[in-house]
Amino acid sequence: MAFPFLLSPTSLVNYQYPDGYKMTDADKMALKDYWNNKSRYYNALNNTMYADKKGHPYLHLMDGGLADNIGLRAVNDLYLRGGIRKKINNGEIKRLLVIVVNVKNEPQETLDKDESPPGLATVALKTSTVSMDNYSFETVESIKKLFADRIEAQMNLDGCQQKLDEHCKDGYKLPALAGGKMKLYVVDISFDNLSDNNEKIFLKHLPTTFHREKNEVERSISAGKLLFKGHPEFKAFMDEFK
Repeated sequence: MAFPFLLSPTSLVNYQYPDGYKMTDADKMALKDYWNNKSRYYNALNNTMYADKKGHPYLHLMDGGLADNIGLRAVNDLYLRGGIRKKINNGEIKRLLVIVVNVKNEPQETLDKDESPPGLATVALKTSTVSMDNYSFETVESIKKLFADRIEAQMNLDGCQQKLDEHCKDGYKLPALAGGKMKLYVVDISFDNLSDNNEKIFLKHLPTTFHREKNEVERSISAGKLLFKGHPEFKAFMDEFK
């Protein structure tokens, strides 16, 4: 859980770009592509915004949880923009392990035991935390789907080639998918996956705080070890090196 109201923002001066700076061709094209691909357009807009020193003389950095509580959006964006895809396609990435650690808590609620509606502070807190949790969930599912689609494309290509080999005698080979032999592993770690229900409830009910009792820390660490060792994707990744 992020602490956007507790951690102090950091302010930076936006200096002029170095002489000779040129916007990339990809960003130039994306900025003309608003109606066809809004996601690409806004990625390019963010990439180039601070090239305008007069329009944006300062940069204020705030707790990243406001935009990406689990830190996975950057990986998602890198894939969409082509950074990761290029390395996969040219064979630089043979195995890709994505570890997502989401230790969101669920403090024990009493709202549904009280006839009175929640106060302003409670509503404000729920407004931020519920939307953040939903966004985190959607981000995890989005990146899983991105990579799953790529794996599915490779499987479809392999299936088509198999049928060609069975029914065609000319030996024709379909063009291989660039980086098609890349192996992907997504390890999502969450207290929700604990098999011990009592331990799950205990850890998920811990409040968001910078202070932890020794027992709470030890139980959190032990749970993390269990979750890693028991995750099928992590096991499969480690088996690659046996």
